[in-house]
Amino acid sequence: MIKRVIYVDSENEIDFDNVGVHFTSDLGYNHHGGGSNGATEEKNVKVTIFAAEFQIFEEATAISNEGYPTEKEVILTPSQSIHAQIEYQNRLSFGGYGRPYKTENRNINTGSRMDAWVEKLI
Repeated sequence: MIKRVIYVDSENEIDFDNVGVHFTSDLGYNHHGGGSNGATEEKNVKVTIFAAEFQIFEEATAISNEGYPTEKEVILTPSQSIHAQIEYQNRLSFGGYGRPYKTENRNINTGSRMDAWVEKLI
C-alpha cells in the first residue's frame, strides 16, 4: 500500500486525471515544505490517496531513495490508471486536520505531474 497527500482549498481543484507520480510507502509519513516544485502548502482540505496495485518506475524510485531515504518514496510510471481509496479531511482552526469527512473509491491517473529530474529519465 502506498499513499500521496495533496492539499486543496476545495475538492473541485483536484485533477484526478493528473494526480502525480510521487507517492510514499510509509503510511505514517507526511511531507511538509519541500520538493523542487516548491513548498507543500497546507490548505483547507487534506486529500490522501491510497493505492494497492500500481506500476513502479524502478530507476527513479531507486535514485529518490538514495537521496532521501526517510521519505520512502515510490515513483510510479506516468500516465497509468490505478484504483485508489481517497480520504478527505477538513483543516481545523488550530492547524491540524480532523477525522475524514468522506472517503471514496475511484480510478485515478498518475498523469504527468512529476519533478523535472524524473521527467529526464523517461
